[in-house]
Amino acid sequence: MAAQVQAASGTSALATLTVTFSGTPAQNNLLLAAVLNNGTVIPTITGWVQATTLAFGAVSVDEVTIFYRVAGAAESKNVVVNATLATLMDMHIYEYSGLSPNVATILDKIASTADSGGTVTSRSSGATASITDAIEVCFAAVAQSLTNGGSS
Repeated sequence: MAAQVQAASGTSALATLTVTFSGTPAQNNLLLAAVLNNGTVIPTITGWVQATTLAFGAVSVDEVTIFYRVAGAAESKNVVVNATLATLMDMHIYEYSGLSPNVATILDKIASTADSGGTVTSRSSGATASITDAIEVCFAAVAQSLTNGGSS
C-alpha cells in the first residue's frame, strides 16, 4: 500500500527556494514537489523530472509546476528550486513509500487545466486514462494567482 511518509513546504520572495524534509528520504521512495511561482520562467529542480507546468492568471505570469523523482541511496533532505525572474515562490514537497521504484513508469497519467477568469469557482481537468497498476497515488496541485493573494 502506498503511504505518505513526510511533507514540508516553504515560501520565498527570491528566485531560489530551499525546502527541507524532516528526515532523509528512503531509497526508492517517490518524491513529489509542487512549485508555484510568479514570473515567466519555468522553475527547475536539479535531478528531478518535470511532470507538467501550467501558466495561469489574468496575464498568465503565474505558474504551477509538478516535479518528481525516485529517491536515491544518499538522498538529500534539501530540495532547491530555481526560477529566474520570480519574485515569489511556494514549494510543497512530499515523500511516498510503497510504489514501484521504476522511474520510467512511476508517472503514467497527467491531466491539467487553467483559467484566467476572476470569477471561476471550480474547474475540471477532464478524465484521465484508466489506471493500470495495483498501487497508485493521485497527486493534485491547486493554485490561485499570486497577484491575487493566492498560494498553492
